[in-house]
Order: sequence, then structure tokens, then C-alpha cells
Amino acid sequence: DKKLISIAYGNDFLIRNPLSLKTYYFRNANKIIVINNQMKQIIKKMHHLSEDQLEIIFVGLDLKELDVKKSKKELRKEFSIPENQFVLLSVGRHVPRKKFDLVIKAVSEIKKLKPALNIKYVLIGDGQKTQYLKNLTKQLNLESQIEFLGSCDLEKRNKFYKLSDIFLMPVETTINRIEGFGIVFLEANYYNVPVIGTATGGILEAILDGETGLLIKTNDLNDLVEKILYLYENENVRKKMGEKGHNRVINEYSWQKIVDDYIRVFKNTI
Repeated sequence: DKKLISIAYGNDFLIRNPLSLKTYYFRNANKIIVINNQMKQIIKKMHHLSEDQLEIIFVGLDLKELDVKKSKKELRKEFSIPENQFVLLSVGRHVPRKKFDLVIKAVSEIKKLKPALNIKYVLIGDGQKTQYLKNLTKQLNLESQIEFLGSCDLEKRNKFYKLSDIFLMPVETTINRIEGFGIVFLEANYYNVPVIGTATGGILEAILDGETGLLIKTNDLNDLVEKILYLYENENVRKKMGEKGHNRVINEYSWQKIVDDYIRVFKNTI
């Protein structure tokens, strides 16, 4: 008696096609593994499945790959970033649904509200919206506050995670695209960095709101500005969030933990 286990990872499950193999596998699977609760609820509704047919197993991190030996202080010296500079970081492709322009606008607002604040926003990644983001930076006279690093190797990316004060990635959900999980938030948390993300999709599970970071409303500039300033003004909150995020990543998102979860599901299903 053969058992069928399906794994839903990307966003193609949102496309309806009753004749597709994907639909057949979902409807006939003994167990479907998904990476977040929103994905679970959508698949359950689309394919009229029962609760016990679906299982959530999150994405894992290779903790060895994230290891950075240098301290935050040493890294700031390496990249000529002053210790007192408040550094915001985003990592990701410059595509329309990732709202890095919202962060650029937030930096502009913060400059008006707190002219004395030495703030810097670093973007790692590139894509179709890069030129638009650079033009917006110039238009808002933020060239000295915003730095585009383009695509970086893992070592450099990890160093910037560690030297940052806050990691941010606002997104916009579309009909055919939800944020799968938001692994970058966990990567930042690993380095004791609090995170800010949009309250949608898998980000709702990647960020424990008020514990490992803060959630913002979609495309809400004022909300984003408030959350950045709240973390800037409350260093002890940043520290607590960073520590909680770090411990959570180690305890819940190592690949060993994820492998154990898969083995458990396979054993229980077969």
C-alpha cells in the first residue's frame, strides 16, 4: 500500500488548474508538508482538505554557514562605519513586491524628524527596481545615508547582518504571490539583530511580533517610521529582541531540527 507525501514550497500552488499533476498530488496525498500557516490554510481551502492532511515544517538554516568570527565593533572598523551610526539593512532582490522604496522614504522622514540622528541604510541585492531605488535616493538627497552594495558573497552579506542595528524587509502581497517564509528575518535574528517586516504570509511566523522584531502594516510609511524610531530609542528592547531571536533560531530552525521533523512525519505517515 503506497503512501503519497507532497511538499508545497513555492507560490505555484496559487495557480488553479484542476487538470494539473500538482492538483492530483494535493488531492490524493496522505500528507502535505507546507512551510507556513497561510500556505496551509490556502491549500486546505483550494483543495477541500482536512486539517490532519497538512503539516507545517519550517525552513531550516545552516548555522555553520552563518558563522562570523569578528565582533560587531571589528566589522564596523573593517567597513569604515562609525560605532555611533545607526545602521539599517535590507537583503533581497529588487523586485516590485519588495518595498525597499518604503524604507528609503522612511529614512527621508526620519532625517526630517531627527536631523541629528546619524542613520545609514544599506541594501544588499539587485534587480529590475535597482535603478528606480537609486533615482529615488538621489531625488530625496539621501546619497550620503543610503548605500547600494549590489550582490554580495555570503561572507560579506553575513558581516553586514552582524554589524547592523535593524534588519528590514517590507513586502507587498499580490494575488499570485505571498511571502513564503522570509528566511532573511531568521538569518538577521541569528546575529542578535531585531527585524521589521510586513504582517503578511510567512513573515507572520518568521517574526514574533514584539519579541524578535516588529510587524508593520502593508505600505504604511508612518507605521514603518514609528517602528524604526521606537527601536532606535530603546536600545534595551533591541537587545532583548536580538537575544530572543538568536536563541529561537538555534533551537527551532537548525537543519537538524528540520530533518527530525521530516523523519517524524514520514514515519507517522508510512
